[in-house]
Amino acid sequence: MAEEKALFEALARAASYHVDAGKLTITDKDGKDILRFNAAS
Repeated sequence: MAEEKALFEALARAASYHVDAGKLTITDKDGKDILRFNAAS
């Protein structure tokens, strides 16, 4: 439950995203990486 809450709090701060080579990076309004995901292989 705590992980889910942390994920949703981070998503609420999201301002932009970037996808490169199967990696998704979500950043806040200051350009700081707040979430990073890798595609499953």
